[in-house]
Amino acid sequence: MVDASAPQHQRLMVHAARRYYLDDASKVAIAEELDISRFKVARLLEEARDQGIVRIDVVDPGAGCEHLERRLRDAFGLAHAVVVDVEELETDAAQDELARRGADLMRRLAQPTDVIGLPWSRMVAKAVRHFDGLPPVPIVQLSGALDLPAYESSPVDVVRDAARLTGGEPRVFYAPLVADDAAAAAVIRAQASVAGTLDDAKHCSLALVGVGGWSSGESTLFDLASDDERDDLARLQVVGEIAGSLFDVTGAPVHAGLTARLVSMRPDDLRLITHVVALSHGRARAAAVAAGIRGGYLTSIVVDTPLAQELLAQHTEATDD
Repeated sequence: MVDASAPQHQRLMVHAARRYYLDDASKVAIAEELDISRFKVARLLEEARDQGIVRIDVVDPGAGCEHLERRLRDAFGLAHAVVVDVEELETDAAQDELARRGADLMRRLAQPTDVIGLPWSRMVAKAVRHFDGLPPVPIVQLSGALDLPAYESSPVDVVRDAARLTGGEPRVFYAPLVADDAAAAAVIRAQASVAGTLDDAKHCSLALVGVGGWSSGESTLFDLASDDERDDLARLQVVGEIAGSLFDVTGAPVHAGLTARLVSMRPDDLRLITHVVALSHGRARAAAVAAGIRGGYLTSIVVDTPLAQELLAQHTEATDD
């Protein structure tokens, strides 16, 4: 109800504002009710906003994510941080949305002079489906393939799919990511096609990678390592892996038995890439992502909200100690 003791003009403003903003009445209808012109109604509504009688709030669903993004950039010195709120989505749809946003960032970053590197990663494979619109630049395979029934595509497929969508030149090699032993890996790496492609990888200026946490279910390499190799890597405090590069909590590369069996880009070469975008999700990978940034492997991240929150929580805890 309008206060009857309020001045006539104020009562008109309140009435017009309630009818217009709460009842969705038109200015013409309000003018007829009040026996005034619709131009007078427009002036009453404008005055109501100016005097604070009407307060309009615009709620941006992404505002919370923008706040997290800004905090992540500041805390970790990142070039870009994209936080995706996928809480309401099922797992597959959530990963697809995260992958799409990763491809969006790649479009923003990619230049006609770039050479793009792609390792094997489930998230990278999903993101490549959205690579249309990237410039037609060389796309280089950064790691060998995993010969596992659960994986529908190999890094060769990922690179070729990306090249088909962008019109770029694919540079691939056929080799496993994990060889039977160090001697076999050395022989594979010495093959002309493998050595040539991994040499091309040293010239990459932009890459999209996944991040694996060093635990069962969080990294395929962890599951492929022998018990002795896992014990050795645990003693060396390995926390994660990116494109076949293993690193400890400080981000320093770790060289142990398993790493000698890998056919992939070397950690030092990965660090030389100008822009490396990581796609990752889930709180469990926070330590791996943080160490990847700390070690200079990652310059930008695309993560879901729980991972963003955990990264910031761990960073705050570390700085408070």
